[in-house]
Amino acid sequence: MTPFPRDGYEVWAVPTPPKCKRPKHWQPKRIGIYITRELAEAVVYFEKRSVSREVRSIVRFEIRRGTIGMCRECGCTDRHACPDGCHWVQPDLCSECTEVAP
Repeated sequence: MTPFPRDGYEVWAVPTPPKCKRPKHWQPKRIGIYITRELAEAVVYFEKRSVSREVRSIVRFEIRRGTIGMCRECGCTDRHACPDGCHWVQPDLCSECTEVAP
């Protein structure tokens, strides 16, 4: 699916190294993109609980505004297309739902 922008929320794991020089491999990593802030907050909550105390001391989780595409009829997204596949025909309508929508 070619993306049309739509508001969403990204969850990032951001390393917070000690006060020494930051190694090159310590880069922020996007964990996922979510439709609602509540979903993103739930992911952060469970991510924090799933890692050890040592990891929590050097990584912080951030929620950032992002963009996703989502169909107004069926709810498919850029990451989870319709079972038979689809593409965007309007900013909020996929090709599988064009006959359904008025």
